[in-house]
Amino acid sequence: MRSGDEHHIRVGCINLNNTLQNPEGDERLFRAIHDKEIKILCMQEVGCNWSQIGKSQAFQERLNRYMGPHDAKSCFKHNIHDQAGTIRQWGGTGILCRGKLHHYTMGTGGEPTGLGRWTWARIRGKGGMILRYASVYCPCENKSGKIAVWTQQKTSLQNNNDDRDPRKAFMQDLK
Repeated sequence: MRSGDEHHIRVGCINLNNTLQNPEGDERLFRAIHDKEIKILCMQEVGCNWSQIGKSQAFQERLNRYMGPHDAKSCFKHNIHDQAGTIRQWGGTGILCRGKLHHYTMGTGGEPTGLGRWTWARIRGKGGMILRYASVYCPCENKSGKIAVWTQQKTSLQNNNDDRDPRKAFMQDLK
């Protein structure tokens, strides 16, 4: 892709390994996005319970401080059913759109159960073309602790009278 080529969109995907609740790592992430000219970034295992973060530390505010308030838009989803009340929460997904593209965003959202399994956005292009992109995270089976994504999702499913394995539920619900 040539720099400035308007006919291409550079898309990135990164597993953040549950590090986004700590703003100290932002500069490295934001610099990589800028240096690699990424216009759409899909993030998995964000690791943050956004309901426990103050407005000044919200990702969009951190992004605005680094890239400018009009250069990018982000959307994140986490397990809203988790009752631990901590900032760190295993799993979660997010998306970021930057540059001219973010001005064409016509909606963002996530999966309907509130488990944070995927985040999506739509962009309207020329001739009415619509691009939907999504960041998805299917949990690995891990029955060893209540903080594991698989265990969080299994508990939430069971609380809703759903006895499916979280991985199977993910695949069926995404379909």
